[in-house]
Amino acid sequence: MVYRSACLCPSDIRTAHVDNVPYLLRPWKDVESHPMAEEMKLKHLELIQNVVTRMAGNLFYLRGWVITLVAGVLVLLTQIATGRLPIIFLSLIIILFWGYDAYFLSLERMYRDLYDKVRRMKNEEIDFSMDITEFRNYKKNTMVFCFFSPTLRYFYGPLFLATLYVIFFMK
Repeated sequence: MVYRSACLCPSDIRTAHVDNVPYLLRPWKDVESHPMAEEMKLKHLELIQNVVTRMAGNLFYLRGWVITLVAGVLVLLTQIATGRLPIIFLSLIIILFWGYDAYFLSLERMYRDLYDKVRRMKNEEIDFSMDITEFRNYKKNTMVFCFFSPTLRYFYGPLFLATLYVIFFMK
């Protein structure tokens, strides 16, 4: 290999015309023609997809925990006297986990929007950014909107109603 100088500065990289220079040091006229450009985009999309998968896993675990806690508290309720404390406690458990679920659903939606943005980017625009702040203001990504989304409403609503039914009518 022949280099123009012992130290490769950016001008040397741009002007070097040697075939045996490693591909990262080759003088590509544009990023689109770089052999790694498409791989970089795919890797960025893979990173985002891993975050989305992790968020979906969190949603699954939260739902498992809320069902376990509600079932456990309902079993304990059959052993103690009636009162307002169990009703308040169960309601708080369901609302707390509903809020956590809405938070993770909100994050998942923001990362899905980031995925869609990166998918439409040109290869030279890929910067491996995982910043989702620009998607926070979308209505569908707000926690309140996610709190009342059909996905969560149809899970936590019947759970809440079933809990109220057991508290008031099964005792």
